[in-house]
Amino acid sequence: EIVIPKKIRESIGLSHERPILLELKDKSINLSAAPTNLLRRMEERAQKYNMNVKTMVYGDRLYEEVF
Repeated sequence: EIVIPKKIRESIGLSHERPILLELKDKSINLSAAPTNLLRRMEERAQKYNMNVKTMVYGDRLYEEVF
């Protein structure tokens, strides 16, 4: 669990209503407010591969496509 101070969350648009995009690159973690259509795009790709978007994990075919 990570606690991000309120002023920082507000400055980058993080909220309880908006999903957070967590990206791992090398030995760094990048947190950002997810694009508003990201979940819809992930759901569309999940349907394409007969997968459930709620059970996706890193390495699934959905991540192999460029968003």
